[in-house]
Amino acid sequence: MKQISVVLLFFFSSLTFGQLKTYSFEEVDVLQKSDPKPVFIFIHTDWCKVCHLMKNTTLKNKRIIKKLNNDFYTIMFNGESKEDIIFHNQKYVYKPSGPTTGTHELAYEIGMLDGQLAFPTTCILDKNYDIVFQFNMSLSKNELMMILNKTD
Repeated sequence: MKQISVVLLFFFSSLTFGQLKTYSFEEVDVLQKSDPKPVFIFIHTDWCKVCHLMKNTTLKNKRIIKKLNNDFYTIMFNGESKEDIIFHNQKYVYKPSGPTTGTHELAYEIGMLDGQLAFPTTCILDKNYDIVFQFNMSLSKNELMMILNKTD
């Protein structure tokens, strides 16, 4: 019986080991008040193949996950989300651009680089929500680790 308990404990602990902890914008607002940290935001869409590639490679790397979980609040943000978001005391909404298309205005607010929004966009905010890093292409695990080490 003791052996089965150990096996079950190992099994269930392995389900959460190495998981990237993600938060909503609203949760980060609350957490910042008691434990300020930089905010890592990955802006993606459902249709973006490069976004899916980065999510399934770079953002599944054990070293990246450990660094993000320990030193950042991570937000995975669909730039085409239709939900209203209140972040840093401001309300952001989805802006339609056609009958079935559109982009969330918060994606524009934090993801615009040189007047354009592209997917994926990686954005890092400091503890005061100032943008300290933006990049609108895929990042390898080594590139991202170097950036995370410079911005925490």
